[in-house]
Amino acid sequence: MQNSDNILITGVTSIHGWPIFSAFREKYKERVYGVAPGIKPRFFKNDKKVFFCTMDNFSKVKEIFDKVRPKAVVHAAGVCDLDRCEGAPDFTYQVNVLGTRNIVALSKDSYLLYISTDLVFSGNDPIDRDYSESSLCDPVSVVGRTFMEAENEVLQHKMSGIMRLGLPIGPSITGTKGAIDFIAKRLSKNKRMTLFHDEIRSLITTRDVAKAALHFFDKRGEGVFHCGGPQEYSLYDIGAYLVRKHGYQEEFLIRSSRFDEKNGPPRIGRAVLDSTKLYKFTGLTPSDALK
Repeated sequence: MQNSDNILITGVTSIHGWPIFSAFREKYKERVYGVAPGIKPRFFKNDKKVFFCTMDNFSKVKEIFDKVRPKAVVHAAGVCDLDRCEGAPDFTYQVNVLGTRNIVALSKDSYLLYISTDLVFSGNDPIDRDYSESSLCDPVSVVGRTFMEAENEVLQHKMSGIMRLGLPIGPSITGTKGAIDFIAKRLSKNKRMTLFHDEIRSLITTRDVAKAALHFFDKRGEGVFHCGGPQEYSLYDIGAYLVRKHGYQEEFLIRSSRFDEKNGPPRIGRAVLDSTKLYKFTGLTPSDALK
């Protein structure tokens, strides 16, 4: 990459987008530009290289591309709140699918790295082995279906790679995003927190996500790669970890099965990712997210 080449990163306030943006800024300095939703401008109020809009607004996104003229794009934007997305499927489609379609169209002459999710799998089949990149997607939620469709948009791009993340674990820029922030906030206030012991995912630290994204990007990875951690944990395991670490009252942590929830959004089962391909390609040796 030449020094004059600019990089545009979307979704820079997301749980995974923020560490990716920070790592790229540290390495590539002034060549890195960002896009965030307009709802959080205070985090970048003095940063003239961060723009604010949603990905489904084609005219505004095009204005950003015309200003930055990126030679490479990391698309980390999208909505993944299960409850919100199930209640607003049209909105979710506009942001996740149409937004990605806009990015693909505008970055046709640039390398594109898309950050996807393990929610494209149900976790029901195969239950006895990890999901590989060749496993068929079978999402059970609006989030999973729209990310699957977004992946299909990206695969039409001639120079693109997809990193499917396990559950990212780490601090967020707002202090309100991600599993750790959400669970810890409730337990710290002695509020009941019901977590499923049978929703199991490949946890990966946001630090490792950023490392993987940098190496993947620098090597111009193409195709689909899984990016999960080496251990599998349930949501209940995360709660128990926070109880041990911070001394929260254990009685407020409720262990439950996803099948016991009657009115909530569809939940995945054991959606553990086989990330061997990514480890070999990037040289990443991920840490245990709950240690």
